[in-house]
Amino acid sequence: MAGNETKMKRRIWIRNCLIILAFVLSLIPILYLAQYDVAAGDDLAYGDITHAAWDASHSLIAVLAAACRKVADIYQTWQGTWTSVFLFSLQPQIFGFGWYAVVPWIMLALMCVSTIVFVNQFIKLGQNKMFPSSQQIPLRHHVGDRSFPFIYALVILIAQIQFMPYPDCGYFWYNGAAHYTVPMATALFAAVLGHRYIKRPRTAEFVGLCILQTILGGMSYPMAVALPVYLFFVFAAERWLRGWEKPTAVPGENEDVDQNKIKDKADAWKNDWKLLIPLGLEMIGLVVSALSPGNEVRGGEEFGFSAAYAVQTVLRCPVEAFRFSLQMFREKSFLLVFVAAMIALSLEYHKTRIMVDRDNQSATYRHPILLAAAGILLYAST
Repeated sequence: MAGNETKMKRRIWIRNCLIILAFVLSLIPILYLAQYDVAAGDDLAYGDITHAAWDASHSLIAVLAAACRKVADIYQTWQGTWTSVFLFSLQPQIFGFGWYAVVPWIMLALMCVSTIVFVNQFIKLGQNKMFPSSQQIPLRHHVGDRSFPFIYALVILIAQIQFMPYPDCGYFWYNGAAHYTVPMATALFAAVLGHRYIKRPRTAEFVGLCILQTILGGMSYPMAVALPVYLFFVFAAERWLRGWEKPTAVPGENEDVDQNKIKDKADAWKNDWKLLIPLGLEMIGLVVSALSPGNEVRGGEEFGFSAAYAVQTVLRCPVEAFRFSLQMFREKSFLLVFVAAMIALSLEYHKTRIMVDRDNQSATYRHPILLAAAGILLYAST
């Protein structure tokens, strides 16, 4: 038994080293090219008055004030995504020609940190740790397998970095990355805060979620729409486990019921519904963005916004994502290697994971293929 455990630990250690090495090697070409990265196109247009403010005063307050003026101008004349425009105005080259080289570093850091944090939290969700209930199963990691969430995230990141559909917009061109990579990272961080708040409601998570969802409402529409849909399913799953009705004790009928447990469940029910507050803040941000007079200038006279069109767009997103993903797999067949790697890692985790119930009877980790599917979908979301 000890010999098998030693072999397993050695195999996991070798696997981890190879995946980490592949991840580091995948970063080297991008970080090497970063030194040649310069502002182009919309970077120059959005950064004009902020650069002038910095050049004249070398004051960050003056730069931020100029960025706000740019948002007000673009809101009236071109587009309503107010958070994105604010970020556009702060492109690094406004502080000096050489500063633009930090763009790939910043975008890769956001991609990596947000993906690793999200995958770690998502795997906890799959381990039934997200939903505190009377039937929750205490869990114990198999020796040597605690690295799995980090390693699994690295495999997803290698696929994202090497097979991003438009890498120039993903991490080289600040304007494009600020409009797509930054919202993606913001949505992943917000999803993690949503998970943690549902598990253990705390003011810090709630305030952070309110802030992130508010600014996400002024970013590009895909992530601004995807996050509420995702959190809805997490919320619905949690309510399905706990029940939709608020727990109450009926006098004279629940003499044996632990009143503290009922109170805890009632508080959890109330806290879960508080998630409507950050959702409402994001919807306000989206409405402000959609009502921009500049949208009609950019989209033409036929541009318009309605609830029906918004619902139609949400319903079409999975279909379009599936169609585009199939196109990517046809054009870049090497992606299938990463799909196979995700499936293999999930199955391995299934075998090496031990779930121990209250009677100390072991059971296997459930639905490993769903974990692989989640990794593939996370890649597809880029």
